[in-house]
Amino acid sequence: MATEREQKNPAVVHVLAPAKVNPWLEVLHRRPDGFHELDTTMVALDLADELRLERSEEPGVQLSLSGPMASPDIPRDSSNLAVRAAEMVLDEAIRSRQSDGARGIRIELEKKIPSQAGLGGGSSDAAAACLGALQLLGEPWQAQQVRELLAGLGSDCVFFHDAATTGFARCKGRGELVETLDPIEASWSFALLAPALAVPTGEVFRALARALSAGVDGPSVPERLFSCTEAEARLGLFNRLEAAAQIAVPALSAWRDFLDQNDAQHFQLSGSGSTYFGMYRNQEDARASLDGLVHAAAESKLALRGTWVARPLGTGACLRADL
Repeated sequence: MATEREQKNPAVVHVLAPAKVNPWLEVLHRRPDGFHELDTTMVALDLADELRLERSEEPGVQLSLSGPMASPDIPRDSSNLAVRAAEMVLDEAIRSRQSDGARGIRIELEKKIPSQAGLGGGSSDAAAACLGALQLLGEPWQAQQVRELLAGLGSDCVFFHDAATTGFARCKGRGELVETLDPIEASWSFALLAPALAVPTGEVFRALARALSAGVDGPSVPERLFSCTEAEARLGLFNRLEAAAQIAVPALSAWRDFLDQNDAQHFQLSGSGSTYFGMYRNQEDARASLDGLVHAAAESKLALRGTWVARPLGTGACLRADL
């Protein structure tokens, strides 16, 4: 006969892991611990990976990948943040005897967010895997315990947990200090253009000292950016890492020139790159602009990994009953 806990815990859990963009990103200084002090805003989008978690008698966490963005550079072992997050929850569940005898977790990850593209896919997958594993194993963690686990995995991971109510936040520290902001109007759309380039975050931050030497001042942090007109909102965009990314990956400069020459000067790099995004007040304008850029890129023989029109999701990583 099944125990009360076995009846309560689900056999399978589905979780949504959204992408993000950074309308504002300032790097304040390098900290004694080697990390950089950031001040950034993040928006979760309805472009999202999907995770299916299932309890297993096989020890440990097994990950399988599928989907249009399941690229070879995405690890399947513990170097994958989603695997590591699930392993940490599983280890605690076994120690506290909450695992109902299950010694492992199988994760099926459908990748729709490109890797090394500045969209936070790996961090979001980690938050989603943590959330899903807690639900799967019935672990009664407090929110602060979840934050500490995620902060230890990566700077953006906490955002995808704490943004559960609005999908929009200002993040400081390494990115793990999250202040939730008011929800974004649903009319906004983001045109995303991902060149066929991988941009390693570490290399971008190593190039940052040269980029900062230019001494360019950014606008004030636009926390009410999405209450502005489209033109005003675009003027409020800022990313300190864009110049550094072009130093680290010189091929990005060709994309910057391409955008500037095709009426897309307002497009900005997300995070450390390589995805550029433009903000629009309606989906039709975003789609028309993106279609024009795709056509022009083909004529210029510039290769793309993908393009999307995305909207604010209004939440971070979240459990889904309909997947």
